[in-house]
Order: sequence, then C-alpha cells, then structure tokens
Amino acid sequence: MKKIIALLLTLALTVTVLAACGSSGSSTTAGTTAAPDTQTTASGGETTTADAAATGGSSEETENLGYKIGFISVAAVGSLFGNCYGSMGMVADGTGIELVSDIGAVSPEDQITSVKNVISAGADAIVFINFTEDCLTKIADVCDEAGVYWGQFCRDVNTDSVKEYLANSEHYVGRIYNNEEFVAKSALENFQAEGVTKVAIVGPATGDVTTDTRDNYFQEHAAEYGIEVVADVRDLVDAATATDAVSNIVATHADLEGIFCISSSDSRGEGVVNAIDTLGMNGKLKVFMCDFFEGMESYLEDGTIIGATGGQYPDALFLMLLLINQLHGDSLSADGSPLALELPYLVVHSADELNEYVELCESGNGYSYNLEECKELIKAYNPDLTLEQFKAVMDAFSIEDILARKGK
Repeated sequence: MKKIIALLLTLALTVTVLAACGSSGSSTTAGTTAAPDTQTTASGGETTTADAAATGGSSEETENLGYKIGFISVAAVGSLFGNCYGSMGMVADGTGIELVSDIGAVSPEDQITSVKNVISAGADAIVFINFTEDCLTKIADVCDEAGVYWGQFCRDVNTDSVKEYLANSEHYVGRIYNNEEFVAKSALENFQAEGVTKVAIVGPATGDVTTDTRDNYFQEHAAEYGIEVVADVRDLVDAATATDAVSNIVATHADLEGIFCISSSDSRGEGVVNAIDTLGMNGKLKVFMCDFFEGMESYLEDGTIIGATGGQYPDALFLMLLLINQLHGDSLSADGSPLALELPYLVVHSADELNEYVELCESGNGYSYNLEECKELIKAYNPDLTLEQFKAVMDAFSIEDILARKGK
C-alpha cells in the first residue's frame, strides 16, 4: 500500500495524519489517505467546491471541535475500510477534527503497538477494529493509563471475562457491531431457496471472531436447511489463494453446488468468482458473499452470486460520533457504562439493488450518511440528541432507508 510519512515516530508502523486547519473545519491531507478521491483537500483553511461535493458536506464555516481521533485498521482502502476512513474524513473536515491513522496491524501485539503509536501522535480517542479478543484487555489498560477514549467497530465481544473487563474500563466507550449470525442465516436461506444442498465454506484464517461466528453458525444449522458442508477452507489471504481453494474444492467434490464466502475483503471475493469463470461454472455454482466488492454486479446478473451482505462501513462512523460526544462531555450513556449498538447489514440480491447503492454510497458521490446527518448525531450541534434517537437512526439502516434519505 502506498504510504507517505506524515509524522516521524520511532515506533513500529507508519502513522499517517489527516490534519484539520483553520476555523472553517476544513482539512489538509498531510499524507496519502485511504480513499484520496473522497477525501477533502484544503488550501488556506478553505474547502473547495469540489471537495465539499465529494464528501456530501458544504463549504460554510462550522464549529471547530479541535479533537484528534485515531483510526486503527488492517487497511484503509476498499469497499469496507476505504469507506470507513473516507466517511470519517468527511466528518473530520466538517467539524475541525484531525485524524491520525495507523494501518496494517493484525496480530494482538502489533495492534497494541498501533494503539501506542496513535496515542504518541496525540490522539484523544481511537476508532479501532480487533481481529481477536486477546488484545482488548491490554488495550483497555493502555488507554486508561493514557486517558484516551476508545471503542471497537465491526466487532462485538463474545468472551464474558473480556466483556466484564471492558465494562470496568474508564475510557472504553463501547462498540458498534453487526449480527454475524444473521449473515450465516441469510446464506442458509438463500441456498435453500436455490435448492443448493452441498456447500463449501471459504474464508480467511480462523481466529477472527467475525468470520468464525459466520462459519460456526452456518455449520451448526446447515442440516436444518437440508444442507451438507462438504469442505471448510480457512487459509485465504488474497485473490490467488481464493482461486486455488475453489478450484481444488471443485476438483475434490464434483457434486459441489454452492460456496459460502465468509469474507470477500482483500480480493478474496474476486478470487472466488475468477475460479468460477475459469471453470465455466457461472450460474451453476451458486455463491453467497459477505462484503461487497467492485465488479460483483455482473455475477449477480448471471446468477452466480445469489445474495450478498455488506454496507457496514458506517460502523466506524457511528463509533467516531460516540467518541466525539464523549470528548465533548456529552456521553450518550446515562450511567457511563459502555454502549453496544448493532448496525443492520444491507442485503442485496440483484445487480440493480447493488448498482443503486454503490452509486449513492460508494462511488465518490457521497456516503451512506452525509455531513449534516452526522452533525445531527453530535450534541455539540444538536444539544437535544438522546441515545434513543441515535439508536433509531442506526436501527433504520437499510437500502430503503438510504434511498429515502437521498430522495430516490
């Protein structure tokens, strides 16, 4: 991934900075951002017309909140993480916030280092995604010691002892998560509707709570839908390994009818359909995808992909908004306890549905929520905001909700 060093830190990973400037709340890109076509660039503290249009915001002056918020993720590009970072940049530009990112860490040790990196860079709060729960208690200790608020996006906490530890952490604000069992259930229902009875599961290595939950639920309930899981391959890291995995499974199981791809991120989805192209099994071998990817529309059209869940990138955005409220002294938690809020997945079954969503929310024309909608969820701009109102906005998230808000 292309990176430009914005801060020189004697730490393990490169930290890139998106620095806010001026009272206008606009920002200057001090390093290469994850989605440069959707990040604003300012000169002399003034947002250009093109920049404001790209983020769905405006060029008028706004209150400069002046916070510095860290973003820690395995990536800052692509349909999921690129839009996480891009939509956060939209809010940062519109509220006078500075973003500090540390990208690439996966192991618990490296993720703990990432947290220390952005704290050293001056972060007041951290938007964080973990891949195992092994790092969470240590990160809670690091953030409590530093007095830095933090939370998780795209992740729930499944271990009771970890959940209890976090509940007692002074600076853990909470988590925005998605229902991974819903994803697996959707896959089972779609395969059943298509008459698919023999399915292989493919995805990244075990140890990630999100993909493990999808895998486990599917296997535990497959028989209820008349489905047999004939293979479970969990070593996909990119398109090439995904293509090899599918090709090998088909060679071993000639009667294979479906593939449950539990994560299409990092080009795994492209690898799965590339294998199907090569095998000439388009429309015959049915796929249910987790996470949207570019070019998926044609496979929805030819009947290869029978359904897909995705669109969850506002998880990071909603967590950022919770942290902004916390930093402003306006916690939405009445008793100060951590919040655990679920954002529904989007589900698409046709190319038309996906195209309409992508055009509105992932093509550079805007995000799932625009700047003004986000500011309505910040008490500095909307003093009457309640937790119930915040949750109601999240609960309504759907394709229909997006179309209605965008006047379609």
